Amino acid sequence: MLPAIWSGQEAFLGNLRELLASVFKRLGAVPPMGIGIVSVTRDGSPIQMSQIRSSGTIFDPHEQPQLAEATESTAKHMANSAARNISIHGASLRGFALAKEVRDALKDCDPRISRRSYVSEAVGLGTSDVVLWLEFDRAKHDRMPSVFMKSLLGTENVGLLQSAVEVILGRLCDELGKSDLWISGHRWEMKALAEDILREAGRHLMRRIRFSLTRSYGSSSLFDELNTLASIRYEQTEPMGGLVLEPVGSTAEPLFSSPVDLDDPAAARKMLQMARRPYWGLLRWSAIIGLAKRAPADPAEFRVQFRGQGRWDLLHGPKRLAQGKVGVPQVPARRLSRHRFARAFARTFPSNVTGVEKVWPLVQAAMRQGHGAMLVVAADASRPLMAPFLSIQMVSAMQSVSF
Repeated sequence: MLPAIWSGQEAFLGNLRELLASVFKRLGAVPPMGIGIVSVTRDGSPIQMSQIRSSGTIFDPHEQPQLAEATESTAKHMANSAARNISIHGASLRGFALAKEVRDALKDCDPRISRRSYVSEAVGLGTSDVVLWLEFDRAKHDRMPSVFMKSLLGTENVGLLQSAVEVILGRLCDELGKSDLWISGHRWEMKALAEDILREAGRHLMRRIRFSLTRSYGSSSLFDELNTLASIRYEQTEPMGGLVLEPVGSTAEPLFSSPVDLDDPAAARKMLQMARRPYWGLLRWSAIIGLAKRAPADPAEFRVQFRGQGRWDLLHGPKRLAQGKVGVPQVPARRLSRHRFARAFARTFPSNVTGVEKVWPLVQAAMRQGHGAMLVVAADASRPLMAPFLSIQMVSAMQSVSF
């Protein structure tokens, strides 16, 4: 059963499910299994829980008993405390304690039931405190590229998936109190909203990386600056160089006498033209400070490799953490392996499973093509391919067809 604050909001919940599906499909990442809600009224009323899934609304307290026990205990304790009357950004102190208990309880529950959950901050909504969480299948989640980095809160797992989740939960919490938008079931422009969320996730990820290297978030968006740089041609050539994100205090040589700021994209693009392997541009904060030779894949470095018009990869050692495509970040697609292809081939051609030995070299050659290639499977493939002759009448007939 849904918490009372969302009763009658079927349109809102349908939009929410559609938005999550759109965001994670465009991201190229594993979608969440569902979104969970914990609602506690400040007068000590019983706690309300729910999990929204694509198939409906489910919450099984026997599946996550620690969560139910921890939140119930927190609610009862804080309901009798004077702290319940103190609020920060609309949420009571009990709400912040509730968020911590939900986070800790899910951390204990998740390994037992093969889940991975992300918990929002508490939100004050009327007389209630609300906490949300997104829940993922743990095995699929752990296959997503990420890296452990030190932060003010300790060591955290950081990647594009994690950044997208934080942006989604943050926006949900910001919008919960606006009765004229999400709660009213307003019809979202899904594509535009999904791309906006993904761009914000890209900015969030690059801010985290920049802070880990410089202990400063900076005044500009490194994500947007990289997209601008990737969009500029230099003497008709597409951007193909690379940048190393240098930490503060490094003694890389040689250095330019005057750094080239990324907010001067024309000058930065000229510098990128010189940053061809084995040389890389050295990027500190938002300025290219020099050029230096680098090994193919240093496991301790973050790098940005430009791969043509509007495209770049974020690397950490040999691992690709994210890729930018025309201003929108995505999780790098896994390269097709022989094992995966063989399984698909056997499903499609069960009477000719040995044919994979002949087809796989062709698939490998197609994957190496810079702009893609198409393999056509046909019964008469052994016959010589003859290009059909097109007469003037045939061309005229084709031109008259409207699409």
